Amino acid sequence: MCSLPFLVLLYIGGYQLSDAISAYRKVAVATRTVADLTSQFTSVSDDDVNTILDASAQVLAPYKISASKITVSQIKMDGSGNATVDWNLGDFGASVTGRYIHHVTEVGGLDPSGLNKLNSRTYVDFQLEYSPSMFLDKRLTFTAGINNLFDKDPPGCFSCSGGNYDPGTYDAPGRWGYARITYKM
Repeated sequence: MCSLPFLVLLYIGGYQLSDAISAYRKVAVATRTVADLTSQFTSVSDDDVNTILDASAQVLAPYKISASKITVSQIKMDGSGNATVDWNLGDFGASVTGRYIHHVTEVGGLDPSGLNKLNSRTYVDFQLEYSPSMFLDKRLTFTAGINNLFDKDPPGCFSCSGGNYDPGTYDAPGRWGYARITYKM
């Protein structure tokens, strides 16, 4: 008599466990689906994202898509090795850029060899955007950003004129912010 409640509990627990494993697998497949589909594009529009999310909803069936949260991020590398991570959600966007500058050897330093190694620097830039979709079809964009977010100074240069740094290679000392309004015709 005592074993019947235990068997019922074991049966219900086993069902719940198999349902949790099934949900975990569906989420893993949906994640791969979103990653595979977005990687096919060089640029992803809002319509493309909606199509991709609709495909992931099909993968998650019979589970509800409303209980899930999907974030799509993009990492871009340019020819100089600078990396940018972009996020977009509706009318808002944000990006973080890492800019790496390799070391430079100047001739005419204080070292007995006449050479001075200017150390490498990594600068981090941050930007926010707002493109209101309620009017002008997202043709108006408000942007604000900060370059050299962590205030990394350039290395000192002995043979450089003015400011004791190489302005052709490194950023000017200090962090600086900017704001911009653009309108696409």
